[in-house]
Amino acid sequence: MWLERQVVEFCSPTLSGIKTGSLFNFRYEGEKELSGELTRLNESLNAKGVYFRLLKMCKERALIYVYREKKLDEELAKEEVSEFLGRMGYAPSGSQAAVEKLNEHFMEGNAFPHEIGVFLGYPIGDVIAFIENKGRNSKYTGCWKVYGNVDEAKEQFMRFRRCTEIYIRSYERGKNLRELTVSA
Repeated sequence: MWLERQVVEFCSPTLSGIKTGSLFNFRYEGEKELSGELTRLNESLNAKGVYFRLLKMCKERALIYVYREKKLDEELAKEEVSEFLGRMGYAPSGSQAAVEKLNEHFMEGNAFPHEIGVFLGYPIGDVIAFIENKGRNSKYTGCWKVYGNVDEAKEQFMRFRRCTEIYIRSYERGKNLRELTVSA
């Protein structure tokens, strides 16, 4: 279960409910097997509010987005986030339509759609500042480039790190993804 191991390693804060979404690259053997695994994970974890979405595939690598639908809906409902995404071509709608649009942005070309930060639960101010500064001039770099409150971001990064350590230990002791995933 190599995919499950990577989900635990890269998505524990999302599985635990303390983060909106996570993104990771996965090396896959075949498209059919990957599709089957993602379907299996969705069947297992959608009832707990966690969704898996393939955003892009190229040369045996898959970019997978794991998210909490309810948390993403809450994020998208914020006025500043809604206005920002509107400028990026997103229609005001729920998380499923927004993830569809994000997927389109990934498929449109080689440029990485930096609005992904919203989908990962990064502070909107940091997402906007990252785009405006072209990734430069941040005050601190951790899970994302911080342009706003560094102390708050460092605290959040520490929570994510502790969560991941606990989840990896639990997984290695035999807990499966369903057992590790907190219900919404």
